[in-house]
Amino acid sequence: MTLVSGASVVITGGSTISRLPAPILVIGNGVLFGIPVPLCIFLLCGVGLSLILSRTVFGFSLYMLGTNSEATRYAGINNARTLLGVYLLSSFLASIAGVIMMARFNSAKADYGQSYLLVTILAAVLGGTSATGGYGKVIGVIFAIIMLQMLASGLNLLGVDPFFAIAMWGAILLFVMTLNHFLRRRA
Repeated sequence: MTLVSGASVVITGGSTISRLPAPILVIGNGVLFGIPVPLCIFLLCGVGLSLILSRTVFGFSLYMLGTNSEATRYAGINNARTLLGVYLLSSFLASIAGVIMMARFNSAKADYGQSYLLVTILAAVLGGTSATGGYGKVIGVIFAIIMLQMLASGLNLLGVDPFFAIAMWGAILLFVMTLNHFLRRRA
């Protein structure tokens, strides 16, 4: 990640591209039937991902791989192919997020997404996704994202320092992962 991020900054010279065409700006700021376009895209991606994970052989293979990679291999599932599919799907979803972010800010820069790394991990863990793999539901992550957004908006309205909010998210992540660890050990 650091290699690619550094290469992106070197290639672009760290400059920001701005003043994007109006059709691109609609993706980040438009409204479709009274619903913001980014929310429509988010819901479509959530439903699509949920269907892929719950109703396809790929989704089943992915959950199996996360649970026990050795058993998955003995079951005849190609682990390398499943992992490649995960990376491709993840890259596709990341590119959608990047386009929305670019359209929303009317600019693009190589390191814009850096500040969202902790939040994405936190949303996944709060949403019930196992850090060790094998379990997780899209709906749980969606609820976690909604909760985190409400928390961020509330802190913003209260005038809390944004850096304190980031530190608080890190503390929440550590707390939840520690709690999950002890609950798993107890079970």
